[in-house]
Amino acid sequence: MTNEETVQNTYSVDFDNFSDETIHFVELTQAIDTFKVDNIVNDTVIRLEGQNIRIISRSRSISINIHIIRNITFKFQLKPSIQIEFLGRFISTLLLNSMFLFKCEGDTIFNIPATPWMNSTSNIVIDSYGFLTINTNCSNLPISIYQMLDNEINIYFNGRTLNINGEIDTRTAVTFNSQFPDSKLYINFLMIFESDVMIGGNVHNSFIDSYKTSANCVNAPLCSLKVNKFYIEEHTQMIAYEININKLTIDWYSTNQTKQFLVSENLHIDSIIIQDNSNQLSSFIPLAKTKNKDLISETYIHTSTKGFNFISNQPIYQQSNETVGLILERQSSLFYITIVITEANSTLYPLAFQIKLKELHKIHDALSFSYEPLTIEIKGKYTEPIVLENLSSYCVELRIISSSKSDVIFLGEYPKTNILFTNVNLLSNSNKFINSPEIAIVNSKLVGNFSIQGKFVFIHNSSELNLYDITANELSINYKSNYTIIAKSYIEYRDSYINITKINDVIKMKRIGEGILTQIDIPHVDIVLNGINHIKEFSKFDNLHLSDGITSLSPNISVNSFHSSGRVTIFPDYTFNEDSSVSIYSGIIESSVPKTFKIKNLSVVNTDLSLTNVTFVPENFVISGSSDNYEHNISCRSIVINQDSHASLNSLNDFCDIIFNYSIYQTGYLFVHNITQSSECNVTAHFINNDIRDQVFYNDVWDNFSIDVLCSDIFNVHYIDAIFSSFHWNFNSSTSYFDMSIQNKSSQTCISIVRRTDTPENSDKHVSNNIIKIIIIAVCISIGLAVITTVTIIIVLRHRKLHDIERFMSETPTSTLLGKPKF
Repeated sequence: MTNEETVQNTYSVDFDNFSDETIHFVELTQAIDTFKVDNIVNDTVIRLEGQNIRIISRSRSISINIHIIRNITFKFQLKPSIQIEFLGRFISTLLLNSMFLFKCEGDTIFNIPATPWMNSTSNIVIDSYGFLTINTNCSNLPISIYQMLDNEINIYFNGRTLNINGEIDTRTAVTFNSQFPDSKLYINFLMIFESDVMIGGNVHNSFIDSYKTSANCVNAPLCSLKVNKFYIEEHTQMIAYEININKLTIDWYSTNQTKQFLVSENLHIDSIIIQDNSNQLSSFIPLAKTKNKDLISETYIHTSTKGFNFISNQPIYQQSNETVGLILERQSSLFYITIVITEANSTLYPLAFQIKLKELHKIHDALSFSYEPLTIEIKGKYTEPIVLENLSSYCVELRIISSSKSDVIFLGEYPKTNILFTNVNLLSNSNKFINSPEIAIVNSKLVGNFSIQGKFVFIHNSSELNLYDITANELSINYKSNYTIIAKSYIEYRDSYINITKINDVIKMKRIGEGILTQIDIPHVDIVLNGINHIKEFSKFDNLHLSDGITSLSPNISVNSFHSSGRVTIFPDYTFNEDSSVSIYSGIIESSVPKTFKIKNLSVVNTDLSLTNVTFVPENFVISGSSDNYEHNISCRSIVINQDSHASLNSLNDFCDIIFNYSIYQTGYLFVHNITQSSECNVTAHFINNDIRDQVFYNDVWDNFSIDVLCSDIFNVHYIDAIFSSFHWNFNSSTSYFDMSIQNKSSQTCISIVRRTDTPENSDKHVSNNIIKIIIIAVCISIGLAVITTVTIIIVLRHRKLHDIERFMSETPTSTLLGKPKF
């Protein structure tokens, strides 16, 4: 067997087939989607950088260097009883979206040093068959762990925070431990069966987004635990100093549960859902041991036993032993969740309560509150209206369905009940004002003027809707015929009139078939179109979103902000002005004749865009996500390459500024075949760091790296000035840890991020050294001047003394001995 082999779309290497002290380079082609490495040995480092992954065996001095040009699935098979190191920095979108699968045959230790790490992903999967230990100083781990056998998992972290973005699924004991004071633990998904979870050390706060468990104990006596969604079965217990649960679901079979599910000094639960699978008329659930007796905000009960309904579900607090229990009492089929209004008794509805129209006043005797939807079905054709009133106290969701479009008078208030009308005529002597969280009107008519208020309003294939006042965050309309939206105020189609002045966020219109939109002028909300639409002339949009389907635009329309993920045809000349913004997510934009639009901003997001006879000339061009086949010519003043981008262009012309939004967690990459700067300016590359996590560095892993952010075959740029800046991090171009380098690589020229040779620390040291040198020099000069002065004085004195001696020797002894003559 050779060192490497390719089978179909998989490229494989085997460590056992390499000699010691081997350096191996692999350039993967577009056809390879899987890279497999077998028999990884002890003391191996796996390092992710840019578009490269390096696998280094310290024990055997083997280095495998892989360069990728597409998303890859990496499969690593580890030998038993080994220790490996895994880290990453300046990871490209390709590596961020690749998968890393580790198969651990035996006991394995993962060391993940305190280097920048990927965030909000879970693309690293560990399948473990032995004892698994993870040691990390990272704040974010994009890891999912699946323990196949009954061997323990130990996770040790030494930072203030650990965020496990993936999921942990195991039947074995799991321990989380930190020695950092007051540390915090975040887990996205935790599923444990028949084992225990220990949260110890200095972990004082833990948050679990989703937790599913059975027959185990969670022991965190000194910890404050917050769980968003907690699903437990019987024989489970959680112990912590403080417990806060948003949504607790208990799967209850009424077996011999004696210990409390939850034990905590401070306990609060926003809502409890009990899925009762027993068929007993009364059950006691030992919920908690706590000092907080008012711990439950709301309780919902769902039963799998048909024909039963709960009449009591109140918590009972016992002061003597500080325990809280739930007593479930239910009553058999005296109460119903389905009411059938019919004049003939039928065997077709065995679980429903059947009632005649003249006895409709007795409907309340058959009802009791239930968390299941209450359905009222009207069978047969009635000439007189059916009056339904005051039903909100029996349900959280009410469905009124007619088989023959019956007239209905609807009375009462429903501020907490979702309502569905299907195939009914709601008459004007009903409530004029209907207030409900969610309202759906399907194949129905509202006869008269109505006012509706809800967070979500859904209208499907319904005509004759006279809604003179509708208040909602989101309005969705599905219909076959044409829409007309006039003067920012209302929608007309067929015989419907809907006032939309109080729609806050978005209007979604889905075309069932083909239709026309006319006279649109709604600048304050998003318009989302789905289906086949022809937008007629003089229509105006502030925010237009085109979803699936085909849309044609007529002349004399205007769009300020345009978002497309469908197919757009027939672009008129004046669709966009120079202040417009266009965002393209996918699809096709085409025109029968060439069109050129000068616009403010053009954004391309995760798409291989197809343009036919349409050219955009933006002032600012923004690339996000993967758009590798965007083979177009762009002329712009500035181009923005976001950190999640990986894209290619045919040419980039007339630009003055390149803006790289980068992070040590992720960098973008752009390939341009031909790049030519503007003749009117020098090019400036702005490297902007807006990731607030980018503040801690570990110098031992930052040496000798070079991350490409832009490469070109034809590089017609004479000079580039680099500026590094950050709104949150106290550095500028002269104090940044990083620098820009222009390098020739094979036949390409690349702009790269490199480590500064003069780091801020070294700069400070150099400044200090210079100051010391200045002081030393000054002292030396002072000493030198003092010495020179002293020597000069000595020479002068000696000269004077010699002169006196000479004079003395030249005088007579008498005059010398007798002194000066006296006069």
